[in-house]
Amino acid sequence: MRSRAGGWAAAAAALLSLAPGCGVPGHTMTKEQAQTRIEGFLRETFRAAPPGGLALVRTPDETYEESASDCGTEGPGSGTTGLIEPGVLYTASTRNVSRREVERFVAAVVAHWRARAARVERHGGGWRIHPGQDGYWLAVTHYPSVRKLHVLGYLDECIWPYGTPAPGP
Repeated sequence: MRSRAGGWAAAAAALLSLAPGCGVPGHTMTKEQAQTRIEGFLRETFRAAPPGGLALVRTPDETYEESASDCGTEGPGSGTTGLIEPGVLYTASTRNVSRREVERFVAAVVAHWRARAARVERHGGGWRIHPGQDGYWLAVTHYPSVRKLHVLGYLDECIWPYGTPAPGP
């Protein structure tokens, strides 16, 4: 059986591990700032694509950026830290679009980013693109079985939605 002092020591160690500089940042960019940067990468991606029948539509935020991420939890059984990995998702139906047109879109996007010395790699059934030296990524994936094309921009870094931890109750 653990002593009361041992239990308090474990709790204090767990709390200290969450202090700024100890794994969880005290200040980050905001979700809005990250999404503005992501949207810039996505606009550049869409400008590089050939004109055609793909009508990409932005998916509402709440369906992506608040999803589970690798940002950890506060402690055993206490829920998430509140940190997020923000993203912006655009989707196009490929129901009335030829497979060749989808392939032209993807090839143009890959060629555009390769020409800018971005890291471009195959990932699953699509492509992952790292446009710079920071934690921003793009993912372009065609799902023929459900006739959808996804173009996702995301920050592979944990941030606070408003730049700092939410104030306590």
